[in-house]
Amino acid sequence: MITNQQTAWRRRESRGISVIIVAVGMVFVLGMGGLAIDLASLYVGRSQAQRAADAAALAGASVFVAQGCTSGVTNQSACETLATQQAEAVGNTNFIAGVTPNITDSDITFDFSNPNDPRITVATAHTMPTFFAKIFGVNSANVSATATAEAFNPSGSNISVATACVKPWLLPNCDPTHQEQSGTSKANMSCQAISGTNYPAYFVYPPGGTNAGDVVYPGNYTQNGAMGQLLTIKPGDPHQAAAPSKYYTVYLPPGSQPNSCPACATGSGGGGPNSGSLYRNNIECCNQSTVVCGANATVQAIDGNMVGPTQQGVTCLIHQGNGGSGGQDTFDPSTFTITAGASNPYAAAGTVVTTSDSIVNVPLYSGQTLCPGNSCPSTSQVEVIGLMQLFIKSQTNPQGTVEAYIMNISGCGNGGVGGGGGSGGGNVIGAGGSTIPVRLIRNGT
Repeated sequence: MITNQQTAWRRRESRGISVIIVAVGMVFVLGMGGLAIDLASLYVGRSQAQRAADAAALAGASVFVAQGCTSGVTNQSACETLATQQAEAVGNTNFIAGVTPNITDSDITFDFSNPNDPRITVATAHTMPTFFAKIFGVNSANVSATATAEAFNPSGSNISVATACVKPWLLPNCDPTHQEQSGTSKANMSCQAISGTNYPAYFVYPPGGTNAGDVVYPGNYTQNGAMGQLLTIKPGDPHQAAAPSKYYTVYLPPGSQPNSCPACATGSGGGGPNSGSLYRNNIECCNQSTVVCGANATVQAIDGNMVGPTQQGVTCLIHQGNGGSGGQDTFDPSTFTITAGASNPYAAAGTVVTTSDSIVNVPLYSGQTLCPGNSCPSTSQVEVIGLMQLFIKSQTNPQGTVEAYIMNISGCGNGGVGGGGGSGGGNVIGAGGSTIPVRLIRNGT
């Protein structure tokens, strides 16, 4: 028989055991909670490390575009040096757990095995202290990430590229620096003859051949290439035209908003569909109309010189000083280095920069006559043979002549009209208005 005294004793014993179980359970609960907090902190740190690696890789790849590193340019060392500097500068502004990732040269590697598709890989790492995990002897943990970015030039591939932010100039596929004998594979017979039976070479081989879309003279002009050469993109005198098309000016439709216009622009929209104001506006602003590599495009050539709108629009775009010179950014075609001018709104004069308002995109067409018989039809059909990225040097005499350095050339290949056939398929959109897309292609730990 169990007495009342025994029952009370057993109850007290049970309560004591319950307290012990609860205390032990609380230790485990708090331990698991602490580990969860540490794991969450490490997860956030890992995400921040990936963000820093992504930003650094994209910044480095953007230099490939600005420095002409995707069109067979042989200054690989200069490309790597500037890309490294840009990757470190941008990546180290993205903190990991409140601390700079301290990306250094040893964290950056390059792959130039495909000269049209240079790649940069950036690795980030950081040792993070733990909080509650210290009770288990774990005082710190490492978080790391890598990212690879590329600047992809589609020349010679079956992948089509599209770009926005083009300027209202349509360039013929005529390279005036390189002359070829008529009838040879490199001579574009649609261009104006240079002398006798010599014709300008193609910038890119036209569709239909085995070399379709390839740049005919890749590399820097110092090595007999096309990159870096000075080109008249809008002649002031029609007799200076490389193709029998009078001027290279065309009307673009009013760009969709936002137009990214500088303060000196005439204003969004720029007037009527056939006005000098619209033409000037499309020089000054970023027209968002997309031009697709390989597509047949309907254009309206301008039957006139547009002296005033050209001078005003280019002066505004590149921050050219009053009087026709000074103030704008400068470009060294031998090193592809851009230096900020006195009128650069973003950087101090003399600073080496990797982007500039003087960098523009224009489409290349076959070179056929756009305005036969001294008159331009209401519209013309042209095939976009390629896209060209240029650095505008200046507008100058006579009559608003516009000169620019060639930075990159993208050929359309045999991707098919408007769509980029073959195994690649689809259109790759140039980032930020560039003719050369910059994109992340893989990331991970």
